Amino acid sequence: MLGISSKNETCEACQIGKQTRKRNRNPATHRATEPLGLIHSDVAGPMASPSLGGAKYFVLFSDDLSRYTETYTIKRKFEVIDCFRQFKAKVENQQGRKVKRFRSNGGGEYTGQEFTKLLEHAGIVREVTAPYTPEQNGVVERANRTTIGRAKAMLHEAGLADTLWGEAVHTAMYLKNRSPTSTLETGITPGEAFTGERPNLADLIPFGAKGFKHVAKELRTKWEPNSIPCTFVGYAGMNQFRVLVDRKIQITRDLVLTNDIRDNQHRKPSVSDDTELVPITSSDDESEDMSTSSRERMQEPTSQQPEFLEAENITPTPQTPSRNYTPGEFISKN
Repeated sequence: MLGISSKNETCEACQIGKQTRKRNRNPATHRATEPLGLIHSDVAGPMASPSLGGAKYFVLFSDDLSRYTETYTIKRKFEVIDCFRQFKAKVENQQGRKVKRFRSNGGGEYTGQEFTKLLEHAGIVREVTAPYTPEQNGVVERANRTTIGRAKAMLHEAGLADTLWGEAVHTAMYLKNRSPTSTLETGITPGEAFTGERPNLADLIPFGAKGFKHVAKELRTKWEPNSIPCTFVGYAGMNQFRVLVDRKIQITRDLVLTNDIRDNQHRKPSVSDDTELVPITSSDDESEDMSTSSRERMQEPTSQQPEFLEAENITPTPQTPSRNYTPGEFISKN
């Protein structure tokens, strides 16, 4: 047309008034070909309600090839570097190989001088996503969203307080690593792809299940009860469970669950109930557990409480609350 250039020139005024973001058609890099070839990381938080251990954040480290993921609850973001040191030492020792690349956003917890020196000293290539572009680190972003969604559903179903989000997050991640995913071969779980060991799902317990925890004979007198009511909130290792007793987290291997879990979610279990009990057995030959409870806990009223286990990383009962119609809030039944 007369007077109009045929060249595809960029209009400055149009860009200022109309420019939008480009579609992210291509992945940031190719898929890792070996375990630890690429580690994704992201931090979630702060949470409105601190966990029982005082944590307000949790950080994820996810292996790109296997999708195996570990999570750590932290009180402040500067603790991310300590969590990475712990994660790095653990997985490198298990795999017999080194972390090659590390991908995260440009947050200060990842780009600080100390974290930078750690990566340089270990020979790890850093990959930083573009600002406000979480899709470039989609593996861990999706894991973050999935973990929070599962943990929220678990808390709601069990009728537990928001302060137990740390325990719910760790349990959700425990189950995620033992669940098949579409990114791997049919039937393969992230844990199996990472360690080569098929997970044992025989002893899985519903989150928030009510039961009874055995009290070691060294911590009670002859006529004091042999067990106390508790709520299952997670796994602590081989044949060990994390239970909630009077707002304190304790670890036990001697746990008996009530068979009718749903009916017991909104009332305190009683020894006089006729509910059928389901014992959780262990292959350990020890005769007593490693409980952190004390003899004073069995006395009514109690004058001294044992210290609760710090945070949920040794990896997280309030009165059973019920949800109101405002998401994220709890109210207690009177």
